Amino acid sequence: AELLNHFAQALFKVNNYEETINRINHTILIYNNDENDERFFDLAKAYSDLANGYTNLIQKLFNEFRHNEYLESILKEKARMIPTDEVKKELMEATKKADESYRVIGNIFLDADMAFQNASYNYQNAGYLKQAVEAHLNNAEFLLKKESYQIKRDKVYTVARIECDKAIKIDNKDFSTFLVKGTTYYSSRQYAKAIPEYEKSVELNFSQKATHYNIGLCFYYMGEYEKASK
Repeated sequence: AELLNHFAQALFKVNNYEETINRINHTILIYNNDENDERFFDLAKAYSDLANGYTNLIQKLFNEFRHNEYLESILKEKARMIPTDEVKKELMEATKKADESYRVIGNIFLDADMAFQNASYNYQNAGYLKQAVEAHLNNAEFLLKKESYQIKRDKVYTVARIECDKAIKIDNKDFSTFLVKGTTYYSSRQYAKAIPEYEKSVELNFSQKATHYNIGLCFYYMGEYEKASK
């Protein structure tokens, strides 16, 4: 398992994320059959690495998707001007590639979500609560990226908040949990709900200039300019 893990890290460094994910999955299978005391920590670390591999793979695939989407738009214009069977075939192939990469990205989001969940679960079993909290928060922030990736966002903010609530249940003194939860409301334009989460965050860590600024923005967007100025 250790050898596989080192191999996976080496592959990750050269941006071979697909093979990295395959190696880590093999490592997880080995750890699952292990009965030593460090098993839960080993599993947690492997799942965390797996989630990291997925997030990087999504970025790589999204770049390919944008390329295919751009190619598709060019071929649409070409097909309009030169409507030959050959050009139409090129357009169909480009559309198929764009649709397929978009579908794959959506599926990888689900796989990454599961990896983050498993990482947190095993960190908790190993007694590493800080890392368990971080796994949930990383998942919440990752889910919020669906907007920038233009993936269907049904209930994404709700799911991200659930991840924050799981983190708060583990440790309700971590300011970052309330910060991310506030951002889930802010990103969905629920400013009145974002404010108390942000305020709880700065109560735990007052030195967050950006969070104070976000509170001001919430009041501004709500039309409460006097409060915003403070």
